[in-house]
Amino acid sequence: MSQLDTVKLTTEMVNIPSVTRDSNQAIADYVEQLLTSRGFEVERQSYVDPEGVAKFNIIGRKGSGEGGLAFFSHMDTVPATGWEDEAWNAKVEADRI
Repeated sequence: MSQLDTVKLTTEMVNIPSVTRDSNQAIADYVEQLLTSRGFEVERQSYVDPEGVAKFNIIGRKGSGEGGLAFFSHMDTVPATGWEDEAWNAKVEADRI
């Protein structure tokens, strides 16, 4: 299994608009594909929020037995207001994203 390029991964994820008021399907698809390609068993949970917008959770599992590690995160972001640069266009400058 190849090592992840964390700068590339982060840049690709930042480039996917995922504002809270909208569906997070695009970023959920990305995370699901990433985990599947890394050998995870993936479960997708979906629901519709009170405004009628489809939302998704992605759960990845790898291995079996007792114990384990869980990582919980959210895939949505706040609206892109007040940015000097384009919010959904991550760039690397001076070794920083």
